[in-house]
Amino acid sequence: MKKRIVLLISLITVIVLMTVIVIPGCVDDSDNISDRAVITVWSGQAGSKAVYTKLIDRWNRTVGKEKGIYIHYECFASTEYNEKILTALQEGTTPEIFRVPGNKKKYAKNGQIVPIELFPGGKQFIESYGEPLVEGKEQFDGKTYFVNGEVTTFALIYNKDMFRRYGIVDENGEPLVPKTMSEYTATAIKLTHPEDGCYGLGIPLKTSTYSGAMFSGPFTECIPSEIDYAMGSKDYTYLRKALEWLLEIKKCKAYFPGAEILDNDMMRSQFAAGRIGMFIGASWDVGVLTHQFPTECEWGVAPLPVVDGYDKIGSTINATSGFCIGPKALNQNRAKVMEVFSFLHSPSFQQELYSAGVAIPRIPERMKGADLSNTPKQWEGFASRYTKIGERTHTESFGSEPMTTKEAIDYVWSGEMTVDQIIATYENNFRENFRKAETNAESEIRKVE
Repeated sequence: MKKRIVLLISLITVIVLMTVIVIPGCVDDSDNISDRAVITVWSGQAGSKAVYTKLIDRWNRTVGKEKGIYIHYECFASTEYNEKILTALQEGTTPEIFRVPGNKKKYAKNGQIVPIELFPGGKQFIESYGEPLVEGKEQFDGKTYFVNGEVTTFALIYNKDMFRRYGIVDENGEPLVPKTMSEYTATAIKLTHPEDGCYGLGIPLKTSTYSGAMFSGPFTECIPSEIDYAMGSKDYTYLRKALEWLLEIKKCKAYFPGAEILDNDMMRSQFAAGRIGMFIGASWDVGVLTHQFPTECEWGVAPLPVVDGYDKIGSTINATSGFCIGPKALNQNRAKVMEVFSFLHSPSFQQELYSAGVAIPRIPERMKGADLSNTPKQWEGFASRYTKIGERTHTESFGSEPMTTKEAIDYVWSGEMTVDQIIATYENNFRENFRKAETNAESEIRKVE
């Protein structure tokens, strides 16, 4: 009996030893990157982190291994990233490739991002990309600093369970989604039940991007912001309506408490936990609510409400800038940097992001043939809003606005300024800028004469 036990132990030992010997031979040696060019990529799109990580890891083990390149991908929460990237830009510590929020002109002027044309194949990449590029948007002084890899669409995201819980349903028990702004406000009030820890709306005032389409989208989709050249004035009705609506929501307290300190991630996590009934969401929120903050409720997507008394005149769609290249890349193997940059904007990469429900390609043709069998069902509510690249031209601005929309929101919310004062400030500023532009134009004409 003892001999049999000893034999069995010996056999197990041999198997274990064989396993230890065999397993390393099966492991891909792509983690050994000492002989590769390491290209670091930064992003602040946490909702797509899981998908990006998967696709980049696969590239590292195949194409990257073959070409001697390793992508070191780092992704941060959006609030953290905005601070991190701005600090890195100021200190000159950005990686080779990264996303930059907002307008890129000043970063290009300061040499904090560099033209794509400086890299082997960069000019060919720009010519073949498929999107018309515009001076002052993607190009500065004739050089291209980025392409718009994706677009962002906007829609109303709502908690179906909360609608049912508080009886906001039709005869079939389906949620009655608000179609107008007055219905939106009324529904928010009905969904607000502090005793249950539930609130109608999420309005993340701390997040600067909230002041864009997530706040003004329903108003800009219905109310044109037109310039009267004869009078030298601009119509700011859309902003007035938006600010008046915000004050109405504040008065009836139909929003998640602490809006002043609520950022987008905090708001979305509260929605995922079932405490917020509705919010104006962006297409990237599908990835966030699927991967970053998996929801505990059943949720849906609907068109943005229209402003009462107006018809919808368009859909809010933002071109989302792709990655930029930093000056650090100039000291790297430039051809290898361009390999990574091209991969991150490639048709196959963008199609896989689309299939996963985390990004809509800027080039609509790249959506064709995508496998949507495992895509979150809410994705269609955003993706269907984009079908083609519209004409893109410079917009005549006649100088900068007197304050950002974020500042206008903060002034009105805090009571520091009234809506009338805000609008008067915008209108007076425009008239002054228009008058200066006219004077300058007349001066130039006299010079020619």
